[in-house]
Amino acid sequence: MAIPFSNQNSLDFKTSPSRDVWETSPVLKAAEVVAILRKLGFGEVRQRGSHKQFRDNSGRSTTVPFHSGRDNAPTLLRQIAKDIGFTVSELLEHRRPNPTVNRTRRDML
Repeated sequence: MAIPFSNQNSLDFKTSPSRDVWETSPVLKAAEVVAILRKLGFGEVRQRGSHKQFRDNSGRSTTVPFHSGRDNAPTLLRQIAKDIGFTVSELLEHRRPNPTVNRTRRDML
């Protein structure tokens, strides 16, 4: 039995919430993400290639890629926040204030 096509699930890129997050979320270096994770009680448990894995005492874990010369995209930041049970804004509340690091995707366009 064929399932009828529904246009209900199509994305409108002008109003998509993920696009808003992409444009307004900061672009962070891997070291900045690690500093936030360490502040939240995460420790590095292993590394495979350029990816470091972090875990806290309650068992939450995430992976942070360390590619030289590259920033972590806002979508990756959102995934890291989701892995540890935070929203992006909650995760960024634990960031050290540094005026030279307040870059967003919109600033880079």
